[in-house]
Amino acid sequence: MKSDGAIRTDIYHYMKDSELVNNVSGVLSKKGRPAKSHSEDIVISILSNEGVQTQVAIINVNIYVQDEDVEGQFEEKTLRVEELCKESWSLLESFRTDQYVARAISQRVYPTNSGEHVINNQVEYKTIND
Repeated sequence: MKSDGAIRTDIYHYMKDSELVNNVSGVLSKKGRPAKSHSEDIVISILSNEGVQTQVAIINVNIYVQDEDVEGQFEEKTLRVEELCKESWSLLESFRTDQYVARAISQRVYPTNSGEHVINNQVEYKTIND
């Protein structure tokens, strides 16, 4: 069975040289978001990881986008969020290696309490363990 860390590493290696990662102002991380970051960071985390021989994990790939300050009120950068939604969905829609197969299963955009929005991409990851 693959550990959460091994699965995060698989997704990290798949994403690290992509146009999406090169197009954001922040970092790609499998360990968490840098403290006090105001950049467009991408964070990979595991939501669930079940099964022994047939293993299925659900992975969150979250992209953080700072809101615009419009006369003291934070507002979503709608065009930027939409651009990153399209790029991330295209990248995560379906991919595989000889060890696993993965596909995007949902995408939502949520406001946070810190003047930003997060694009939450959920990815289903499947592998067969011998």
